[in-house]
Amino acid sequence: MPFGANLKRLLEIKGISVTELANRTGINRGTIYSYLRRDTKKVDPTIVKKLVEVLGEDANILYDWDDAANMVLYYFNILC
Repeated sequence: MPFGANLKRLLEIKGISVTELANRTGINRGTIYSYLRRDTKKVDPTIVKKLVEVLGEDANILYDWDDAANMVLYYFNILC
């Protein structure tokens, strides 16, 4: 899955809005929205660092999902 789709799913799982993420990271809302819409793997590393610090996740979570089932399995393993 592309970066934007993974970020969107992670925001949904965490219950964080784009506005809240923008406020907590200092990243412009428009920039975040553009990542959510684009199918890209090229994201400024400083932005990725800010995102994962606020979301409390490893950067790989934004890149390595093959499908939604893998994300569900990941969170199931964390919670158990």
